[in-house]
Amino acid sequence: ERDKIDSRPLSMELVRHYLEGEPVPGIAFEYDLAQKLLPAITLKEVNALPAQWIRDENVVIIITAPEKEGVVVPSKEDVLALYTNVKEREVAAYEDTFTEADLLSQKPKPGRIITENIIGGIEVTELVFDNGARVLMKPTDFKNDQIMVTSFSYGGSSLYSDEEYISAQFISAVVMMSGVGNLSQTDLQKVLAGKNVQIMPYVDDITQGTQGETAPKDLETFLQLQYLYFTQPRQDPISFKSFQTSQKAVYQNLDANPNFYFAKQLIRVLYQDHPRSRFPEAEDFDNADIDVVFQIYREQFANAGTFTWVFVGNFDVEKIKPLLATYIGGLPGSPGEGVFKDTGVRYPNKAISKEIKKGTEPKSQVNLAYTGDFEWKYENRFQIQALADVLRIKLRETMREDKGGVYGVGVSSQPSRYPVEDYMFTISFGCNPDNVDDLIKTALAEVAKLQADGATETDMKKIKETMLRERETNLKENRYWLSSLRQYYMHDEDPMRLLEYEQHVAKLTSADIKAAANRYLNDSRLIRFVMNPEKQVN
Repeated sequence: ERDKIDSRPLSMELVRHYLEGEPVPGIAFEYDLAQKLLPAITLKEVNALPAQWIRDENVVIIITAPEKEGVVVPSKEDVLALYTNVKEREVAAYEDTFTEADLLSQKPKPGRIITENIIGGIEVTELVFDNGARVLMKPTDFKNDQIMVTSFSYGGSSLYSDEEYISAQFISAVVMMSGVGNLSQTDLQKVLAGKNVQIMPYVDDITQGTQGETAPKDLETFLQLQYLYFTQPRQDPISFKSFQTSQKAVYQNLDANPNFYFAKQLIRVLYQDHPRSRFPEAEDFDNADIDVVFQIYREQFANAGTFTWVFVGNFDVEKIKPLLATYIGGLPGSPGEGVFKDTGVRYPNKAISKEIKKGTEPKSQVNLAYTGDFEWKYENRFQIQALADVLRIKLRETMREDKGGVYGVGVSSQPSRYPVEDYMFTISFGCNPDNVDDLIKTALAEVAKLQADGATETDMKKIKETMLRERETNLKENRYWLSSLRQYYMHDEDPMRLLEYEQHVAKLTSADIKAAANRYLNDSRLIRFVMNPEKQVN
């Protein structure tokens, strides 16, 4: 990618050159040097390094433990005895019993393309196979060695009971660590060694699918692995037990972390303690059932005919059609549409103000969230995002630059269409506990100004310049096209709306910002959530 490297890593290399003396001979020289040096490194040299680096005289042992009743911290003598005991054990060398294997022993019978449509203006080719699977292809030259892929269908964990949801929330992690077909996850990594193939199947609230990326030369391997995730997920009780044990140990003590505790309690308030919208508890891992995990997974991936795929990156449409016909058109399935259920997750319909106390560091966390009903239209999505962009500029000026009260302030808008049309608009920041009330007043004062007067001419100029600059950058990013196409097709909208963005920027006015501020920033549904330390540190 030497001709398409982003400017950020290049600028940081120069920073390290001047601050740390790092040489900057250039990527061509470094690549040539690597070609010369790597073949000369021997296995014997690598194996000699542990004896040089791991020695008794340079060992540092650190024990971390929660400070709570019932936790016994080992003594220095106990730890040193354990260290000596392990060091003196006879450990048999690892024996690798893996033998070379192909991902697929037999290729599936290719499907047949029944419709093909080229969407001019955005250069997207749409295919539909006889099994019902739909594929969208957007070839680009933004990256030489990148193809990004996502697939989706409606359904998800919404179709299952609250009891089954306990297992369903872990599907992605469990399936990923279990391998595919006859290959364990360890053996799968050996088969994929030297290949650029990353893929993750998922099942979330109302959808399921895959996401990942690969290199052009490894596209067939990627598609084979995806085919196996659809047709031959591997149920591995040993890896599942390992997952339960390790994750339970992690979650048992996570509440001691103030940042995690803040996020956990905030989610409980935002979604009214709904059992499907909360962080897992340690006991959830004990209650998860491997049979339920794979039953749900297999059911949701049984019919490829309800799925849509999006491919964006460096490929030739005609050359990859046969691969898509084999590994996507050849998946089991019949034409249909995925369906989901409304599980009743809702934002509160009233104002809430809550303070929690956690930790001893002199730092507070603040989250101001406005919620409400939303009409899912392109114009509304554009305007609520523009409102967030304007308010972000104003709060950075007043809270960070003028008052110096925060390192940064986040402002985001999250409109949603399914299962119901609603939105959440958030303002979040961290600050000194003494400044919480003043900074909240400052933030709400800026909201009130936008509601009364809209944005200033200077701010409108700033925001439009920023939006157009980001748009110019986005249009040259594979990830932007992938997410945009996914969103338009998920919501059955015309993807040609992508070309209207500049027109909407040009027409955006201060009156639009004022109207959006009054529509979406309603005090009657403001959730004010603050975490302060348990005690001040002088």
